[in-house]
Amino acid sequence: MKIINKIVLICILITASFLSYAQSYGNAGEAVKSKPKAGSAQSVVLPEIALAPFMVGLTAEALISDYEWSITQGKVADTRIPAALKAIADHLMVAEVRSGPNAGASMWVENFDNSGYGTFRYQDTGVSGTNPAPVLNLLIAPMYAWLYKHYGETVYLEMGDKIFIGGVRLAEGSLDWAGKQYNQNYRWSFDYVRWRNEGPDLDLIFAGGFE
Repeated sequence: MKIINKIVLICILITASFLSYAQSYGNAGEAVKSKPKAGSAQSVVLPEIALAPFMVGLTAEALISDYEWSITQGKVADTRIPAALKAIADHLMVAEVRSGPNAGASMWVENFDNSGYGTFRYQDTGVSGTNPAPVLNLLIAPMYAWLYKHYGETVYLEMGDKIFIGGVRLAEGSLDWAGKQYNQNYRWSFDYVRWRNEGPDLDLIFAGGFE
């Protein structure tokens, strides 16, 4: 029992840390959209840790599972979760590389290698770590489908489709289909298809403290 309690406490601490982290990036996203001048009251200091979109996707999977499990069990879901995921998803769409040779470039590469398909970069800092990483797209896309279902905003559907299609088209010629890459692509990409097809749920949008 003591071990279980420790695990639960660790999960709570991780969740709380991510919620704060996501909110910081959400605030940063608003600042990027409005293009504030350096030193202005609108300027936002980003967290020092690198932002990796695929890690956001993995964390989103855990938080969404917790949120939906709470609802199915008749418990009170943590309403900070959808708000935090919305904030960081918004930021990913406007985020820029912060350091390295690609500094200033968009984290979302709209037309990778003139293929007509898009992908996120691996992370927003580093010398080689900011290269596009289409094999990780399908770890990120489901979060956008979930937000579309729960908020009903088509911007998440449109962005999710770009991420999903890019992951399928760009990865098919570059994967060696080792277990790692296979698991990355199919870990929860089926949830993307399910949530997208279900579409906005008006009962969910206005339930549990949603905006």
